[in-house]
Amino acid sequence: MVIGVVALALFGGLLTRLWFLQVAGGQSLAVAAQANSDEIVQVPALRGRILDAKGRVLAETRSVTTLNVDRQRLTAATRGALVRNLAFILGMSIHDVNARLDDTQKLPFEAVTVAKSVTDDQVQYVLEHREDFPETQITSNLLRVYPEGRLAAHVLGYVGRINAEEYAAKKADGYTVDDTIGKTGVEQSFEAELRGKPEVRRVRVDNRGVKIGESVVRTATPGQDVQLAIDIDAQRVAEESLAQGMEGAGRLINPDFGDHYKATGGAVVVLDARTGGVVAMASAPTFDPNQVVLGGAPASYFDPNGGLPLINRALNSYAPGSTFKLFSAMATLKYGIRAADETYYDSGCFKFGNNQELCNSRKAENGYVDLPRALTVSSDTYFYNVGNEFWNVYTRLENGDTGGSHPRGYGMQELARAFGFGTPTGVSLGGDQPGRIPDLAFRKAFNKNSADPTDRTWRRGDSANLAVGQGDVLVTPLQLADGYGAFANGGTFHSPQLVVGIHASHVGLADGELGKLIRVASVPAPRGTGLVSAVRDPVLAGLEGVIYSGEGTAHFSFNTYTGMPVAGKTGTAQAGGVKRQDTSWFAAMMNPANDPALPQYIVVTMVEQGGFGADVAAPIARRVIDFLNGIADPVPVHVAPNPVKPHD
Repeated sequence: MVIGVVALALFGGLLTRLWFLQVAGGQSLAVAAQANSDEIVQVPALRGRILDAKGRVLAETRSVTTLNVDRQRLTAATRGALVRNLAFILGMSIHDVNARLDDTQKLPFEAVTVAKSVTDDQVQYVLEHREDFPETQITSNLLRVYPEGRLAAHVLGYVGRINAEEYAAKKADGYTVDDTIGKTGVEQSFEAELRGKPEVRRVRVDNRGVKIGESVVRTATPGQDVQLAIDIDAQRVAEESLAQGMEGAGRLINPDFGDHYKATGGAVVVLDARTGGVVAMASAPTFDPNQVVLGGAPASYFDPNGGLPLINRALNSYAPGSTFKLFSAMATLKYGIRAADETYYDSGCFKFGNNQELCNSRKAENGYVDLPRALTVSSDTYFYNVGNEFWNVYTRLENGDTGGSHPRGYGMQELARAFGFGTPTGVSLGGDQPGRIPDLAFRKAFNKNSADPTDRTWRRGDSANLAVGQGDVLVTPLQLADGYGAFANGGTFHSPQLVVGIHASHVGLADGELGKLIRVASVPAPRGTGLVSAVRDPVLAGLEGVIYSGEGTAHFSFNTYTGMPVAGKTGTAQAGGVKRQDTSWFAAMMNPANDPALPQYIVVTMVEQGGFGADVAAPIARRVIDFLNGIADPVPVHVAPNPVKPHD
């Protein structure tokens, strides 16, 4: 009976509670249940690494200590004090701290990050003064870091929070408004491989937006590793040499105006001529991607007066000057304009048309020159004459047919396009400019609104300027290196290869061990350019003379050189704009005879407003070439005393 009474009492209590839940309090409890909701939150996966050709880490994601604040729990009074204290220890303004606390891209229940990476001293201070930092959490977070700092910054790029335009394009791929995404460089081009798959969590929140529980829906898959053809040691020497050469250019006097050269920017490109592999790609001024990722990039990064260091000048278009004579010379022989041994008297100037005159630098007279010597001494008048002859073919033999292909009259253009000019290189980077190889179609489009109808014709002076790399022709340093590479290796054009392989994640592997190779990065198949020895040999002789002949324009930089055989061409390009100083160029081929026992590198250097190619660009290239010859620490760049002699 006692047991029965207890059982009845227990069941009675249970029934009473059930009646209360379902009848008496059912409506209010239903409302409360409906107020609870689930939110799906993504946690980024470990982003893949970017590696150099030898597997050395250039970009990786590391665990760092961060300061987060649970802003939901702050009162107006505690927030005011907290903001002041955070500003003090982080060296930030009160305005910036408030802006981070008011981050609208975070869900209400999520803590906001006030500092992405804090020092041990800052952490210790917060721990010792907990009462001054209410609702502040010290946590570990993942941060993208670039161990080499500024080295190869334009190649690697950087990551940042996704913007509205990027989110609209990537939303279907599972991106959220709070995601990090590659903004430039390899980080952007290989975003899909590097990102991985984020972890997905289901978070339950109440009607006040406060988290009351969570569960994991999908675990994260780390991103893949991307390996480059870049050799970070060669990259370091290229960047050092460029900086030294630009500094030296700033000490030289511009003979045209009597001021110093400004040397506002520059680029160095090193390619493997046999594969198209990009061994180094330097651009100046440069930047530190770590600063950008942390949100502390200086305003000068975005100020035109600061040199715009975020621009990759290796992919920017410039007039190539006399470095383009390599291609004019090949076209001269290929299309039978002049024989290699046919001489021309260089009196310092070339007259054409209605007493128009085009002259060598400082009207230097070179006397009788054939094609090889014209390259060695960089005779502009020889090549002005060549351009004039191409124009004569264009007008007389082909009757100026505006609809025809002009296979000979457009010989320089046709050959230049065969060597990769006029189209993007296809390198795995954004901002790859196509350059420009002008012809009649270009002039018609470019001058469509001109009142002068002759602006919409192909003129004698257009061909003459094209032959010396001036006028409307534009090339990028990378294009020029690629074109010289095709000449050096005997005529095979390789698209530049920046990325060589995609590897599985290194997570779980020993330090220094690469994941399994998933795929080799694809590039267009090599193609022929139609180069034959009858054209190549006399042109190569002229380029070797640039280095080794006493009258060669680069002899100053190479008169003590004893390394691997080199051939090259200097260039000094007039730039547009009021008092815009000349662009300094040099393009070199190591092992131009293509001895299979030796490596074959192409080195192209360019300095904006740097003056003569022989004075600045060639000395920069010499230091890079010394390194490629095995000298680990080459002597600093020594620009030529200004002026040495009339030269290119």
